[in-house]
Amino acid sequence: MNSAESLGSIYRILVVDDNQAIHDDLRKILAGESGGNPDLWQDESLLFGTVQIRGAAFEIDSAHQGQEGLMMVNRAAAEGRPYAMAFVDIRMPPGWDGVETIVHLWQSDPDLQVVICTAYSDYSWTDIVSQLGHSDSLVILKKPFDNIEVIQLAHALTRKWTVTREARIRRQDLERMVTEATAELAYCADHDTLTDLPNRRLFASLLEQAMAVARRDGETLALLYIDLDNFKAVNDTLGHDLGDELLRQVVKRMKLQLRQCDTLARMGGDEFTLIAGGLSEPGVALIVARRLREAFREVFRIDGNHLSITASVGASVYPRDGREVGELLRNADAAMYEAKRRGKNRMVMYTPEIGQRASARLELESHLRTALESRQFVLHYQPQFELRTQRLVRFEALLRWQHPALGQVPPAKFIPIAEASGLIVPIGNWVMMDACRTAKKWQEAGCQRVSVGVNVSTKQFSRADFTDTVLDIVNQVQLDPGLLELELTETVLMRNPEDATGKIARLRAHGIAISIDDFGTGYSSFSYLQKLPVDAIKIDRSFIQNLEFEPRARSVVNGMVALAHSIGLRVVVEGVETPEQLESLGATGADEVQGFLLGYPAPVERHLPELETPAPLGTAHEAGICLSVS
Repeated sequence: MNSAESLGSIYRILVVDDNQAIHDDLRKILAGESGGNPDLWQDESLLFGTVQIRGAAFEIDSAHQGQEGLMMVNRAAAEGRPYAMAFVDIRMPPGWDGVETIVHLWQSDPDLQVVICTAYSDYSWTDIVSQLGHSDSLVILKKPFDNIEVIQLAHALTRKWTVTREARIRRQDLERMVTEATAELAYCADHDTLTDLPNRRLFASLLEQAMAVARRDGETLALLYIDLDNFKAVNDTLGHDLGDELLRQVVKRMKLQLRQCDTLARMGGDEFTLIAGGLSEPGVALIVARRLREAFREVFRIDGNHLSITASVGASVYPRDGREVGELLRNADAAMYEAKRRGKNRMVMYTPEIGQRASARLELESHLRTALESRQFVLHYQPQFELRTQRLVRFEALLRWQHPALGQVPPAKFIPIAEASGLIVPIGNWVMMDACRTAKKWQEAGCQRVSVGVNVSTKQFSRADFTDTVLDIVNQVQLDPGLLELELTETVLMRNPEDATGKIARLRAHGIAISIDDFGTGYSSFSYLQKLPVDAIKIDRSFIQNLEFEPRARSVVNGMVALAHSIGLRVVVEGVETPEQLESLGATGADEVQGFLLGYPAPVERHLPELETPAPLGTAHEAGICLSVS
């Protein structure tokens, strides 16, 4: 395909000359009118590759003055059929001369290729350039014309015009693509790709603007911080694709509850914020929050799954609870955590007391980050006995934090913070290492075969490298794997049963035992116990609180023990605190017992003597530990 065919097959040429004879001559040469020379057209076809031999390559139009030529150029451009080139006479009295005509033509169509036709020697190239400037779209043709020269110029310049236009079109297309891509990148930088909501970056700017409007109008503005409850369990059990679809549906429902002046944003993960402006008083924020929580009233149906999801909402109010973006956001976040602390699925307004608790929590987290490096953690060990033989069989390692200024920080206070911040992973690895080293010391000291139990957090177990980490620690310490038992909760195991099964099977293949801690407080299903390759269950203390008084409690424990034994599991009962409980457990068939009656958690140095000195089972002991060694 030649250039003419690619842009409509015929090039349009404009002749601007006050001499009709010039128009006639150029028509004869270029359009083959009035007979043209067939041999000349044949030579031109061979030379330039034009597919037509006569009268189809060029369309010639005539203008006798510059002003007329300009009107024709404008009209051609408006029709979408612009001229490729123009032959312009240098002198056209009484109107514009050729130079002035070209100036106007180029202002209208910068792509136009121009041939100046002149028979006069008083117009030098220097003079022309001084008025028109240097341009590769301009050549001079001396009169009288040489036919071959005219044809060569026409073909060369029209092809150059084609190339120029194609290049400009490609450049414009590229510029449009770059502009669109830039706009898309700018949009993506400010919006969440999953939900199409403003992201954290844009949210800060929108909140700043909303606060300025509220300040100007003397109104109240509420910031709601929304966190989905137990969303991680959906991701872990049903997969991230389903979790993403759930987020999209949640956003769709929340949008239906919003007013036109409300702005919803996604902060990341399952956390959202809502800017609610135009409030007459702070209490109206509660109405907005109640409307928002309507989005979670009905279950979500996704790929055959019926999911019931709730949300915890915290709210702060401008200007009462903060006059800066960061302050308002922190306070709404603190109120949301308070909603979580109070049991989830509720809305809490920020108060100074909540702020104080949040500050204390942040301060504790800050201390927690340095506790490991500063060696502020220690392990205490609580004994576990075989009920039938009264033999000490295991110590459970329990983490304690002794802060130099705060004193002993209760595990219930710092473990949730470690979990939420992710610090539980390095802390948990330290616990594993220290407990294994302690068990190795007992072994080297010639003590009886007593294993150590280590609790494993959800975040630890869910890591892809968890199994490798445990095995590496055992190998480094050179501990007999049979002296280590990992204690996992039902929640940990059920987050991803398939993954849990693979990890547990690999650990047990190396001789490491696995027990389910606090059994009965989570999923409590014996059906999944048949599928998980675990060694034991630890019945939670809540089941034996009234064991000696309530027949029903004894029946429940008897049933749990019998079912566990039927599938080959060892049964450990936690929380034994009275002799009556211990006596009642003797009739249940439970395998092992643990509790304050039998021994309190104590530092490692207080256990080595106890490993060598028998003591009656259930007898109070000076060291805080009571055991019997056989």
